[in-house]
Amino acid sequence: MAGKRPSFADKAPDLSRETSQRVLADWVRSALRLDRPDILHAAVRQLCRCQDMKIVDPLERAFTANLLALEQALADDSATRRRIVRTRKKLERDGAEAVLADLVLKANASDAFLRMVAFGQVENTPEALVLDHAGRFDGAVAEAARARLQEYGYDALQPS
Repeated sequence: MAGKRPSFADKAPDLSRETSQRVLADWVRSALRLDRPDILHAAVRQLCRCQDMKIVDPLERAFTANLLALEQALADDSATRRRIVRTRKKLERDGAEAVLADLVLKANASDAFLRMVAFGQVENTPEALVLDHAGRFDGAVAEAARARLQEYGYDALQPS
C-alpha cells in the first residue's frame, strides 16, 4: 500500500499497513476536505501508531498519539495548533502525568477534549487516557476525568 494516493470509493481503504507519514497525512487532508470521517479516523489512528513507535513509556506514547490526532483534526486552526505546541513543550518539560492532570483538573473541558469529542474520538481525550492509566494518577484526577466524561454522556468508559 506504500505510496498509494487517496481515492474515495464507497469503501474505506485499509490503512493498517501504511507507514509513510506523508501518505497518511495526505489521507487525513483528503478525508477532511471530502467529509469522510471513517477514513479520517483510520488515517489518524495509523498515523498515531507510526509516530509513537519510538516512545517507551505507554502513557507518554498514548498522550503523544492523542496530540498528533488532535493536530491532524485541527490542521486549519492555527490558534489551537499553537496551544498544542505549548502542550508538547510542557510534556517534554514536566511529563505526561503532570500535563494530563492539569488538563483534567481544569474547571471547564479543555479544547482537546471538546474537539476530540466533536470528531467522534472520545478515546483520544485526556480524560479517557487518564482512566486508561488510572493507577498512575491521584484518585482526585481519575475522579475528575470520570466526572467530565459522564458530564458529556460517556458513562461506559471505565479505568483499566
